Amino acid sequence: MSTERVTGLSATVERTASLLGAGLGGLLIAAVGAADALLIDAASFGVAALVLAWATARLAAEKDQPGDEAGDGAGGGEGDTSYADQLRQGWAFLRGDRVLLGITVMVSLTNLLDAAWASVLMPVWSLEPGRGAAALGLLFGLFSGMSALGALCAATWGERLPRYRIYLGAFLLTSLPRFLVLAFDTPLAGVLAVFAIGGFASGFINPILGAVIYERIPSPLMGRVTSLSTAMCWSLMPLGGLLGGVLVDAISLSAAMITVGVAYLAVTMLPAIDPRWRELDRRPERERAYR
Repeated sequence: MSTERVTGLSATVERTASLLGAGLGGLLIAAVGAADALLIDAASFGVAALVLAWATARLAAEKDQPGDEAGDGAGGGEGDTSYADQLRQGWAFLRGDRVLLGITVMVSLTNLLDAAWASVLMPVWSLEPGRGAAALGLLFGLFSGMSALGALCAATWGERLPRYRIYLGAFLLTSLPRFLVLAFDTPLAGVLAVFAIGGFASGFINPILGAVIYERIPSPLMGRVTSLSTAMCWSLMPLGGLLGGVLVDAISLSAAMITVGVAYLAVTMLPAIDPRWRELDRRPERERAYR
């Protein structure tokens, strides 16, 4: 099965969950209030932990069986390698691959800006009369639903699409426009149209980036590099809410929307002037020997 098919299906599941979560969040707030909705949300994390423990119990038992030398994917069977050594090996590979490092830095910055948008800018926008939690849930649900549809299309046709051009086009449609329509108080119908287009385009991004990441990393280093890259991608997200709050207090909601949107566009369009990013169109053999 092609890498794009797998990463596309994975992204479809993730985006579909976001769609259901956004809609359910809006319904819960309307039905039981924000405080009780948070309690239900907290309980869902406990359920998720139980499901994870149940689903991975067999894997843990198999790993502990005597004579099992399969390894965990991160260590490549080298059980005597220290954790610090594994981190150093993962960082050495990530630093040496400019495309993977560029993806990691770009995603960490967009995650920061997305966190500011989702956790502060959008909720503040919803406080205006005539909007509210229902409108917020509708926009998040529409964006996630169209993103799930885009990811499903990527899973179906991604292996035949030019990755580099799709990447640039998708980020053009999903970056600045959704900020501008909110900054300039566009009628709800126009906002819905922009969110639908941007959401559909965003569905192609993670399948492309995921396929590139999996194809460029040798199997013995897969766990070390992907876990390190993921940690870096998530490292700035806790600052997103702080960034959004500071901007709204310092300027205004509209100006904050424009500022974050322009920054988002700049970060995602840097690959347009860096020729190394054209390597996204390369499809090397995944199981290549590690040098």
